[in-house]
Amino acid sequence: MRDDLSDAVRLYRQLYPELDLRVDGAVAAAWAATPATPGRTVLLAEVGGVVVGTADLTVLADAARAGRPYLLVENVVVDAGVRRAGVGRALLAAARAHGGAAGCYELQLSADDPAAFAFYEAAGLAAAARTSEQHLDDDERS
Repeated sequence: MRDDLSDAVRLYRQLYPELDLRVDGAVAAAWAATPATPGRTVLLAEVGGVVVGTADLTVLADAARAGRPYLLVENVVVDAGVRRAGVGRALLAAARAHGGAAGCYELQLSADDPAAFAFYEAAGLAAAARTSEQHLDDDERS
């Protein structure tokens, strides 16, 4: 699990270059708790035994739909050295399969990068809403 954490943080640095991401006690504890959290799954993609991509999946019940689940996909990143080689599509296919197996009616994700928008549209996702956010603390790592 520790090796996977180092690989994930290496990829997260590419996704969030503005953050000072490092493997420390708080990050290790959060990583260890992730698979124990109901509905959470982290996908790791490997090429030649090297982790080159990740996606963080959460299955959530939608009270407005009588508890029907939907899939939230976050922290999707593919190593810059292997982009456009099918890794991202494979991660999305695995996410779709995971959501389907969980009975999810929908897959949701958000992005703020034009290249990511183009990738998701090419992979069959449709832009459906505008995302708004507000950071609730000053911690650069959240």
